[in-house]
Amino acid sequence: ETGSFVKMLALLPLLHKMGITVVYLLPISKFSLKDKKGDLGSPYGVSNFTELDPNLKDPLVGKTLRLDEEFQAFVEACHILEMRVMIDVIPRTNSVDSELIKDHPEWFYWIKASEYSTYKVPTIEGIKSTTSPLLEYMEKVYESKDTYRHINMFQYDPKTQNETLWNTIKNNPNLAQAIEDTFDLRVAPAFSDHINDDQPPWTDVTFFRMYLDIPQETAPFVDTLDRPPYILFDTIKSNMYHGKEPNTALWEKLADIVPSYQRRFGIDGARIDMGHALPNKLLKMIMEKAKDIDPDFSFIAEELTPSNAPKAKEAGYNMIIGNGFIMEPRIWNGDLQEYMYDSIDLPLPVFACGETHDTPRLAAREGGPT
Repeated sequence: ETGSFVKMLALLPLLHKMGITVVYLLPISKFSLKDKKGDLGSPYGVSNFTELDPNLKDPLVGKTLRLDEEFQAFVEACHILEMRVMIDVIPRTNSVDSELIKDHPEWFYWIKASEYSTYKVPTIEGIKSTTSPLLEYMEKVYESKDTYRHINMFQYDPKTQNETLWNTIKNNPNLAQAIEDTFDLRVAPAFSDHINDDQPPWTDVTFFRMYLDIPQETAPFVDTLDRPPYILFDTIKSNMYHGKEPNTALWEKLADIVPSYQRRFGIDGARIDMGHALPNKLLKMIMEKAKDIDPDFSFIAEELTPSNAPKAKEAGYNMIIGNGFIMEPRIWNGDLQEYMYDSIDLPLPVFACGETHDTPRLAAREGGPT
């Protein structure tokens, strides 16, 4: 009934016979079910970066092997068949009840639990739907009353508010509920970094505070810099907007995720989820630490625009996702042909699949020219 590393072992000979040389896995880290969307929750709502998700434990094996040993066996089997193993890493967000909250509540954004039901993304009049948060738009964003309705909801983290009281609850096994009961606080959900995006908040995940202060580029537009940390289009678009105070301890933690899997399991590569939205220095740290261990370690960029392949290569990536999942199913209007011929001249390889984890399965799509 479940997918597991053990069951995947049975498929490896078939994949090898098909000529497959790389196995790329969706997130395998422990994820949370708090405020989940759907029945199963999302493996992208990671609650512990370095612990494997217990749902991957195969009941067929029982106590014969630990879960980490099952994954070690899977990686070793792949290597015996000369297949590389790549994982998915999510350094920009974490679950709303991340296990990191216990030791570092200041790495997260907080709102009053009693106001949670009114939490929504600000709407900015005079800006088109799904607009990239370029600096030219941000003055108008900070002039909006709805922006201040939103950022006024944010509060300081519980430890900053009352460290003595925080120390009495931080070891509670249901820490999220204890924080809510004691401080009337909840971690604020993440949302799209594009202005006037119709997507609702992402209730199961939140952003990390990449900087400890307001971005220098937009600080002149804010009514006061004496504010609790808040989620807004600029504060979460860390490749474009930078504070003076990098959250150094967090960056070191994030940069060690991939090496921790290299040291324990010998993985060969990783996709960096939303890597293009990370601070450039942090992205460089992540890549350099991995390649210090293995110079042949490979990175996949979550880059959907093929024309950005040169930029991805310059950043250190070895491959991009590309837009094949959009172009390939549209055979009859020439998109597939355009995609195939354009891919030849790209400086990086691009996925040749007609589906991703964000799309319907090919087998589920209707046949015929539409």
